[in-house]
Amino acid sequence: MDGSGGTLVGTEFAGYRIRRVVGVGGTSTVYAGVHPRLARTDAVKVLSPQLAGLREYRRRFHREAELASAVDHSAVVPVLDCGEIDGQPWMAMTLVDGGDVDQLIRSSPHGVVPADALPILATVAAGLDHLHYLGIVHRDVQPRNILLSDAVPRAAYLADFGVARYIDDETDRAEDYAVHGAVGYTAPERIADELHAGPNSDQYGLAVTAYRMSTGTSPFHGRSQAAVVADQLGGRIRPIDSGGASAMDRVFATALHPNPDCRFSSCIGFVEALSAVAIDRLDGCV
Repeated sequence: MDGSGGTLVGTEFAGYRIRRVVGVGGTSTVYAGVHPRLARTDAVKVLSPQLAGLREYRRRFHREAELASAVDHSAVVPVLDCGEIDGQPWMAMTLVDGGDVDQLIRSSPHGVVPADALPILATVAAGLDHLHYLGIVHRDVQPRNILLSDAVPRAAYLADFGVARYIDDETDRAEDYAVHGAVGYTAPERIADELHAGPNSDQYGLAVTAYRMSTGTSPFHGRSQAAVVADQLGGRIRPIDSGGASAMDRVFATALHPNPDCRFSSCIGFVEALSAVAIDRLDGCV
């Protein structure tokens, strides 16, 4: 599938011999393709033909490739090449073929064990902090955008820079995305005004992801999108322990605070605090 009902499987595209579909999103399809000269299979992401004729979608696709390729970090999927074929944008990336964190959560309905969850979260947190050091905000941190290798131990990679931007770039507000694209992961300050997206907005998405990994459920009580947003704006978080007064509840209350200035100073700071209380819980201390 290429996002419009078609498929490139079995064809040659951008020199790659397209073997299979890896994943399908709302605007693009990712294929596994054999490199034309090297004995290597890469991920080939192709913008839907239905959207390739729209200037804004082409601009965002090329910006995604530009931003991701500017980041040299082990937690970010490397972009190897990009271009256009007959007006259809594409980019080649390292193939990460072990599923994603959303699939991991769904396979662990009572929560992912800390020994598996914490290394993934620490890797992604380090990658996010590096993005922020470069002046980039991801804006779409959620389980399905954290890819996992199929090797043991599993490596984690932050993917999908489709709505990422430089923090001081005010040319792309993407207000409709902030409300409708990732309800439950979008930080409250972004719901109010997309220009408020900053490093702590990414921390918020990471914290929601961590909560789901820890418990198998959402941190918010609301069943509708409007109710979830109301919980977010009001700072109402589902307690992990009865009464909501445990050390772990306090860590999540900080990382998910409606005021970004009240969150942890960095993503890795959040994960370090979470790791400390998770270890204490295993030891029976809290």
